[in-house]
Amino acid sequence: MRDDGPLPEDLERFSSDTAICPECGAEVWDQADVCPSCYAYIGGSASSRHPVERWWRRRWMVLVVIALLVAMMMVYVI
Repeated sequence: MRDDGPLPEDLERFSSDTAICPECGAEVWDQADVCPSCYAYIGGSASSRHPVERWWRRRWMVLVVIALLVAMMMVYVI
C-alpha cells in the first residue's frame, strides 16, 4: 500500500487556522465545536470556503441542471 500524501484539496482546507460557520458565515477557529457568533453546533462542519463562494457554486449547478432539462425537452419535441 502506497501513501501519496495529502490531496491538494485537503492542504487548502486545513492550511488556515480559521474556517467559516455554516449557519451564520462568521469566521471561527477551525477546531471550534460551537460558533461564538450564533452559538450553532459546528462539530467539524466548518468550511474554509466563504459562503458567497458556496452560493455561486450552488447557483452554477442549478443553471446546469436547468440547461440539461431544456436540452432534453428540445430533443423530445424534435
